[in-house]
Amino acid sequence: MKKAAIAVFALLLALSLCIGALASTVVVTGDANARSNPSLNGYKLGVVTQGSWLTYRNVYSVDDRGVMWYGITFDGEDAWISSRYSYVLYDDEEDETYDDYPVVFVHRDSHVRDYPSLDGESLTVARAGAVLRADGESRWDSRGVEWYYVCCNGYWGWISSRYTSAAG
Repeated sequence: MKKAAIAVFALLLALSLCIGALASTVVVTGDANARSNPSLNGYKLGVVTQGSWLTYRNVYSVDDRGVMWYGITFDGEDAWISSRYSYVLYDDEEDETYDDYPVVFVHRDSHVRDYPSLDGESLTVARAGAVLRADGESRWDSRGVEWYYVCCNGYWGWISSRYTSAAG
């Protein structure tokens, strides 16, 4: 019986360490309400100010308008914040500063694509106000538009320079 209990405890400990390793951050790009559930009908728990970093609970939901909501921890409570005012920064990125690698600033919601062209498949959407990690590579499409290779929401892909600007 003791061996079984020790094995279960070891398994739970290993799982908790793995879950902790997946922890990510939600970066707030504009003042937003933290809500009790993933919708505008959710009770307003408080205002999160632009520039805040919140713990991402690795859950998300999409409301009836098609807006994604991220599960966060706000004032010690489980809460939700709209992706219109935030984005997820995955843990492999959060210990670095903008000086450590090139970045792309997103000025308007933009698709991150698998190929540097409007014909490329959309992998995810970078929200206005996001600061994306880049690798410094860029390409030009047939229209003469420059595309940057960036990481967004855990995906590496191409984003148009039409609504972004590169730094670093």
